[in-house]
Amino acid sequence: MRYRVGVIGLIGVAGLCVGTSLLACGDKFLVAGRGARFQREGARATVVIYAPLSSTLRGGPGNLSVDGVLSRAGYHPAVAASAEELGRILKDGNAGIVLVDIADVRTVETLVPAGSPGPFILPVLSNASRQEVATARKTWGVALKSPASGDSLLDAVDEAVDRHAKARKAPNPRI
Repeated sequence: MRYRVGVIGLIGVAGLCVGTSLLACGDKFLVAGRGARFQREGARATVVIYAPLSSTLRGGPGNLSVDGVLSRAGYHPAVAASAEELGRILKDGNAGIVLVDIADVRTVETLVPAGSPGPFILPVLSNASRQEVATARKTWGVALKSPASGDSLLDAVDEAVDRHAKARKAPNPRI
């Protein structure tokens, strides 16, 4: 009898020491690294989606709701449907990242105000080969291959935000 009371007491004390960690359910569904995204400082950045009528970004890369994905992740998306609209947004200086189809990159580069480091340009390549993606990454630092998932979109935007922040801290910002 004493033995049973001792074992029950030991189990009770062990249960009190463990606390609520035994009560947590659903931990097996947690994806490692995804929770940190919302605590990052860059999540407040404005991401401009340049999508004129001729752009493949019009429906989103791979029919992905880009502005919805970015909003849920804590970014502030803005859509520019024309070069004039993009020019106004860039003059305000609020844009940190410009998500643009690879065919429209040169247009965006000409609209960046002179004398400012400007936003980080994130080109999107539709159905591109590995070589084309590698070349784009070498040129702009970050590139997104379309069709894209929400996770790959956020990973590319996060990397662009990090690179943009590092470039602004450098003595000679070069983007």
